[in-house]
Amino acid sequence: MIVAACSTVACASSVATDGGTVANDAVSDGAGDAATDVANETSPPRDAPIAGSDTASNGIVYRAFALFTALDRIVFTRADYDRHTCSWIVIVSPSMGSALNITTPAGWSVGNGSRSSSVADCETAMLRSGTATADSASGQIEFTPPAGRPYPCVADVMFTLTFGADVETWGASGVPIVGACM
Repeated sequence: MIVAACSTVACASSVATDGGTVANDAVSDGAGDAATDVANETSPPRDAPIAGSDTASNGIVYRAFALFTALDRIVFTRADYDRHTCSWIVIVSPSMGSALNITTPAGWSVGNGSRSSSVADCETAMLRSGTATADSASGQIEFTPPAGRPYPCVADVMFTLTFGADVETWGASGVPIVGACM
């Protein structure tokens, strides 16, 4: 179950996984026991809300942010607290075509995918330049915007991104999109 309290500036949230609750700045190993759930030293202080909604699983935190620019954009991020990396993918509407093979809802396409060596890069919607650009991708992003709105409230992400020989698997359902349905 995802519990989130959001404003246009920040979102404090927690996720219940396998009988344990993961605070917005903590990472779970999925076992639900406090002895192995850890707060990473690169995450924000416990009293500082993360500007984003999250879904945590096995040291991975997913977030999504609506960006109100000339084109509609959604930034999906994946913080890997074990590897100390942040990966992101940006989708854009109207669709502009993409070199990355990720199926998106009608009218949307993948703009780019990148990765950096700092999980802090995943804590905001700020577009940044990565230390690596995805070579290829395969999978899908699924959502349905509410009637009369351009942005969905939640999305499912199920795809892989390839960075050289490293294949990164994304898999989260019901990721809330901050700023989309306020």
